[in-house]
Amino acid sequence: MVANISSQPFRGLNLPSQRADTNQGNFLPGLFNYSSYAMAKILGANFTALRLGLNVQTAHHRPSLEILRGYIDKLGPDAEPGVLLCMWDTLQPGEHGHGDGRVNNVTEMGAAWKVAAAAFAGTRIKFEIFNEPFGYSSADGYLSEMLRIVSLAELPLDRVVLDGMGYAQDPAKIAGMWPGWLAYHLYPNWLPDGARTQERFSNLVQGKLQHISSRTLITEFGASLSVDVDYEKYQPSGWGASGDVNMLRGLDDAVTAFRNAGNGVLGAYHWHGWDNGDSYSFWGRGYRGRVQRVLRNL
Repeated sequence: MVANISSQPFRGLNLPSQRADTNQGNFLPGLFNYSSYAMAKILGANFTALRLGLNVQTAHHRPSLEILRGYIDKLGPDAEPGVLLCMWDTLQPGEHGHGDGRVNNVTEMGAAWKVAAAAFAGTRIKFEIFNEPFGYSSADGYLSEMLRIVSLAELPLDRVVLDGMGYAQDPAKIAGMWPGWLAYHLYPNWLPDGARTQERFSNLVQGKLQHISSRTLITEFGASLSVDVDYEKYQPSGWGASGDVNMLRGLDDAVTAFRNAGNGVLGAYHWHGWDNGDSYSFWGRGYRGRVQRVLRNL
């Protein structure tokens, strides 16, 4: 099912819905807002791929899909295999934060994916079926539900991406049952404060993606880019602000190791590209060079 899709790894950027904030905004009910992203600015920063989100309601909203299609068209057809369309959970009454990490209604999501895929007919974009499935305790149950959605939507299997278990931090748990593309996420809080050293993050990523790196997309990675720590200087401490720096440095080590071994990851997508003053924003006044270094070393 998996085939070589690009001679160069995808250097991607997440474009979140421009509602509320970048922690919870994509989970809120209602249409995603994508009204003011400047593709010239994104291309000028040497990003070659995008991860675009939607929910069930947005998938049925033609004007929203046309905005997304416009962003993809500006990237050009050669970049299409690196574009990801990802479906997000939507908070239900009584839920908060990121919801329950499970699909609310499999039939409705299958129908939404069918409509969304039709809107991108003629492209080669990929379909990341469900973001961060942390509500599933069983890999079998999770995979069964995802494949049911894929079947209902009649999606081509060679363009389907499945998140790893949990917050997409354990793709190996489904890798033996699913031969296709995998998604992995990485943030500083994947390790406890005090243990956030460069070496531990490097070992974490290499351990999680061992034997599967060549079919894995790191569809989210991010850390604060505005901490008062030198991103280019080795930080032995695993505490506090050093942890954000060390996560990026450790990820850099890991993707470089995979590449040097001939098993490089397919791409990585920084969270995020909304210029909203958030410390994780690539466009903030903080340090961007380390993000660019990670992407160059894929």
